Amino acid sequence: MHRPLRCCTLALALAAPALAQPSGPPIRLVGYASGAASGPGSLQRQELCDPEVTVCAAGLPAAREVAGGAAYDPRTHALWHTDGAVIARTGLVRCALECTFPATRSLGAGAVASGLALRTASATLLQLETVAGTAALHAFDTAACPPAPITTCRITLPSGRHHAGAAAVSEREGVGFVATSIFDPQVANPANTVLVLRLGAACTEVCRIAVANCGRFSLGPIRALAVDDCRRVLLVSDGIQIAVLDLSGDPCAPRPIACCSANAAGKTWHGFDVEARLPEPIGRPCSDGGCASCAQMRLLADGAPAIGNREFGVAIDGPPSGHGFVLLNFGRCIRQTVTGLCGPVLPALGPPPIGLATTPLVGSACQGRGALSLPIPGDFRLCGGALCLQGVVLCSSGGVALTNGLQVILGD
Repeated sequence: MHRPLRCCTLALALAAPALAQPSGPPIRLVGYASGAASGPGSLQRQELCDPEVTVCAAGLPAAREVAGGAAYDPRTHALWHTDGAVIARTGLVRCALECTFPATRSLGAGAVASGLALRTASATLLQLETVAGTAALHAFDTAACPPAPITTCRITLPSGRHHAGAAAVSEREGVGFVATSIFDPQVANPANTVLVLRLGAACTEVCRIAVANCGRFSLGPIRALAVDDCRRVLLVSDGIQIAVLDLSGDPCAPRPIACCSANAAGKTWHGFDVEARLPEPIGRPCSDGGCASCAQMRLLADGAPAIGNREFGVAIDGPPSGHGFVLLNFGRCIRQTVTGLCGPVLPALGPPPIGLATTPLVGSACQGRGALSLPIPGDFRLCGGALCLQGVVLCSSGGVALTNGLQVILGD
């Protein structure tokens, strides 16, 4: 996506007060799942340990056994997902299918795509492929959709009966995770083994983690993995149960801290990822003086404020003619009265907010748009940090218009 104005990477946020680790809402998962009957898969969402809800029809057949995977993309608030043969990207706001392309299957007969993961800062999609005893990890540049292939490496699995069933990455720990299991209903012990790989070093193995149980329940073969780098946890699922492992000590020896048992939705996860929360709109637009009254004017977020999302931004949509600015300050939005303005100022006034010019408000009155890019660096000290944003228009005909505010919580 093209933005003519690159502005203000949130490295400036490092000058703000120290930001605590997030303790707010529960982890939100989004992924690709299928039911017991044949038919299309679906995209599901789950607040961790709550029942799943259906988000979108997947538009792909239901995955079976080891096949399937999902990776959340905060740049467009979309989900990459695969049934094992085809990879698709679906927008989560309108359930729009954005592109599809064949999964890479280079390991011969019976090979399936069995996991997806996204490196946010480099916008790199990783696709896992497997046959018995061997896996391959394919990297794609997602600047376009469909993405362009970059590199491939191969992984030897723990035994000739193992398949690789899921993948995840931790940018914070500098490692990738590949789950391997024996997918055979006649075998009581699936021998679940998570391989820890060094990011940026092809398929170099660092260590292995045995994951047998979810609390007091035995785990079946692993079908889904995800990492929450802000909370520093690894989520491991056999498609029904989800084990939560603490990565804050040694990623090669994570500590079990929670278990979510049976899934009430009757769906089996075939891949999931941690979904970033979109900014929350606060208040309403207003205008005064000679400004045109644009009731539909809004400050909108472009993507989700995930750590490392360098394509995050905001836009004033549908403003009066004039010059657009965005006020930004750290902390929560608060309503403050300023004499002469049509409504409250929402970013804190003390210390004074930062005013950033948008691109020109191109278009006729109430039909234009002005964008502002706010790239978020891959610095996990920003996790849980709050920002308040509000658009201001200095109208060409005189007067000032204010947009709604956006409450932004930085995280992944």
